This record gives sequence, C-alpha cells and structure tokens, in this order.
Amino acid sequence: MKEKVGWAEAIQKAFAQEAEVVPPEWKTLKQVAAELGMNTHHVCRKMAMLIKLGRAEVRTFRTFSKGGPRRLGYLRANRHYRLIIPAERPAVGFQKRGRS
Repeated sequence: MKEKVGWAEAIQKAFAQEAEVVPPEWKTLKQVAAELGMNTHHVCRKMAMLIKLGRAEVRTFRTFSKGGPRRLGYLRANRHYRLIIPAERPAVGFQKRGRS
C-alpha cells in the first residue's frame, strides 16, 4: 500500500509542475459571478455576449486542483475571462471654422 502512495505523490508533483500560473486579471466564471453576486448561468450568457462584441476574451489555463479528502489532486483545463479595456481615444476638440 505504501508503494501506491509514493506513485500517487510522484504523479501529483509532476502535474503540479505542468500547471500554468494564471495572471491576476484573468478570472473564472465562478469568480466573476461571486464578485457580482449573480448566478453563474446568467453571468455565462452575459460573458458570451461580451466576447462576441470583442469587449472580453477567454483563455484556457491548465491549473492544478486539489481534490476532496480521498483525492490527491488533478490537472484541469479551466476557462478564464478578462475584460478588454479599449485604448483611450484622444479627446476630439471643436475646430474653429474660419473663412479663408
């Protein structure tokens, strides 16, 4: 039985090394829903609309998730979302019309 635990720990360490580091501006759907205090289904529909309009982007990160008390953990592909902030446009002033 000890041998299996050793193999499990070795696999867990290998998976942890393959996991990607998620930058802080990227959030999962559950994180966005919790931040807004809304239902995840509703946020998912709104997020799809933002992506379609080009105001948000989605990327899949491989993250290491710890399992329950009987699981040691696993590597999982999770979608993360980020808002796209449009570049500030220079203020357009009024041009004086003059007669030439």
